[in-house]
Amino acid sequence: MLALTEPEVFTGPNTWSERPVLTCRVEIDIHAIPDRSALRELASQVDAIVSSLPPSSVFTIETNPATLPPGSTSDIATLLASLILVLQQRAGWRVEQTGYRPGSTPGRFELYCEHEHELAGIGAVRLAADVLTDVLQGRPPAPNLADRWQDQVAHAYEGASAPFDLVRLITHAKRRGIPVRQPIPRQHLIEFGSGRHQHRFWRLTTSETSRIAERLSGNKALCYEVLRQRGLPVPNSLQVRTVAEAVAAAESIGYPIVLKPVDSNHARGVFLELTSQDQIRQWFAQSKAASRSGRVLVETFLPGASHRILVIGYEIDSDFERIHAHVVGDGVQTVEMLIARANDEERRRPGKNNELQKIKVDEETHDALERQGLALGNVPENRQTVLLKRIPAESNGGAFLDRTADIHPDNAEIARQAAMAVGLDLAGIDLIAPDITQSIWETGGGIAEVNSGPGLSSSRRATARLSASVAPAILRSLYPHDQPVRARIVAITGSHRPAQAAELIGHLLAAGGKTVGVATPSGVKIGNMRFRRQHPDDPNPTEIVLRNPTIDIAVLALDPADLDHPGLPFDCIDTAVINGAFAFTPQDGLHNIDTILARMVTPTGITILHADDLLTTDLATETTGSVLLISPTSGHPALHHHLDSGGRAIVITSDSAGPSLVARTGTAEQVILTPDQLSLFIEQINLDTLLFGIAVAISEGIRPDMIAKALQTFPATDQIVSQ
Repeated sequence: MLALTEPEVFTGPNTWSERPVLTCRVEIDIHAIPDRSALRELASQVDAIVSSLPPSSVFTIETNPATLPPGSTSDIATLLASLILVLQQRAGWRVEQTGYRPGSTPGRFELYCEHEHELAGIGAVRLAADVLTDVLQGRPPAPNLADRWQDQVAHAYEGASAPFDLVRLITHAKRRGIPVRQPIPRQHLIEFGSGRHQHRFWRLTTSETSRIAERLSGNKALCYEVLRQRGLPVPNSLQVRTVAEAVAAAESIGYPIVLKPVDSNHARGVFLELTSQDQIRQWFAQSKAASRSGRVLVETFLPGASHRILVIGYEIDSDFERIHAHVVGDGVQTVEMLIARANDEERRRPGKNNELQKIKVDEETHDALERQGLALGNVPENRQTVLLKRIPAESNGGAFLDRTADIHPDNAEIARQAAMAVGLDLAGIDLIAPDITQSIWETGGGIAEVNSGPGLSSSRRATARLSASVAPAILRSLYPHDQPVRARIVAITGSHRPAQAAELIGHLLAAGGKTVGVATPSGVKIGNMRFRRQHPDDPNPTEIVLRNPTIDIAVLALDPADLDHPGLPFDCIDTAVINGAFAFTPQDGLHNIDTILARMVTPTGITILHADDLLTTDLATETTGSVLLISPTSGHPALHHHLDSGGRAIVITSDSAGPSLVARTGTAEQVILTPDQLSLFIEQINLDTLLFGIAVAISEGIRPDMIAKALQTFPATDQIVSQ
């Protein structure tokens, strides 16, 4: 009844929208389409079904789920598009645009819908089609619909080529307008920003993290010594390689002790509160096996609760107390039965993004029970807390408790100082404290570990508040709100010499002391160097320019084909130069590149249009930025109206000395090129191209004398006149 093709994903502005969308072709049996009154009833049914779905607990961002008011749909296409949109909104994604384009035959149409995460959008498309099919056929919704939607939402993360922590970071970056790229599919390398404003992430290590800091945090013995030399509290410790050395070290340090691999992570091979030589002999081999170097630390056991303190940009972000995996007795059930009941809880259901992991019964569990005088078959007393693991870790069934508001200032400063001592801009400090509300200088305790690239999922599972704050805090440390996040972009399109205009604009902007990257269909120029294409599969020139870490300004010559899959690799521009329209805006619901670029201009940006071209002046209503006109005649009515309204223009005027090129703002006038200069340059450069180039240079703050000087050095090799 309802057949959909595989969705096509656009990750940037495209012919459908200036936002990322997915599209698919839909075919429906026209005999199954109900009349208008029946459609209103269907809309009401779909609204009720969607309202019954719980908001996703996976991506905890506050949102007001949209609904489908009864009677708001006029046909199946609109109903399906709206349903896809609403499903994404209920999962916390910020999407607004949806629609369809009728096909060439009845019952066929092309659907489009905005997405923030392509897998979430695809999942919403598939579920919406199933729901609508059931409703059209008069069937009740599937009983497991809510579970299916939660699974679809979780799949958006599990199927992603970046871990959950980075998916959340990527989403927040996009919402702040920070460019994001994943240059190598299925790898954990993420690039934020563009031009000289780029930062990189590898998993959760930033480009600001030095190799020295990583090596220090990866060697616990070396890290302890660095912290100790700065007066920070760390346990006494000795490195050993054999069990005999470990026993001797323990006797020297004093029991109880901890065995810990020098260079492992995720609590592998860590054994706490060992009180005898027999226990050291029991666990030493496992601890050594977890060490890449075969070295083990024997260190003083610090009593107290384990806290993970997240430090971002050398400032404290949050503190979570680690809770051991445990059960609470009821005086009736055995420990084994209590574990089985705990594992049946909804929050421990399988999946990467479940709230808690299942508790596995293993050697560590038996050891923990033995320390408490219990076994799996024993019945604990009513309300007796039974610890099931030595290490309080989320990975073995433990939990986290938000203690950010409780941390004593001394303890917070100790964690901050530890991150600075090691040199980690993003760090997870493991602090042992008997009472986090009291200074460990008074209560005892210390730093157990300093971790680079700390996982953030624990904070997501512990509290929705921190779920929405950790990723923004990381981005603020890299991109303070008053700092740029990308290279400025000048985008040029139209039917008249866009490549030559790009070359000229790049040359003029370089006169202002900025590093300029120019991308045209024929190649790339960064500064004074031209890049040569090495392979047919090389990235397109626009992507090469935006990824270059040296540029301040990107000048991009574009054509309509750039809107094809996957869309433009940027979502906003500072200046749009529309150098002659592509004749018309399509009437089939799609957009041409002129319209898209005009809409992508930032509110502080500029759209530069040709006053003598009626088609392009219509685009003035599409842009949110200001409009600057060029005209070689000074006589077009549109130009006079624009200037009378206080607008700006670059025009040619004539007097007794001859034609001059001037900048006008209302009635004010500034000469840019004198008659002698103008007559020289128009012999070398197309007049419209010259006007557009000077318009961009003036808008970017290049002085008239610098423009004239730069034009004198514009080499013939940079003039692409073939277009």
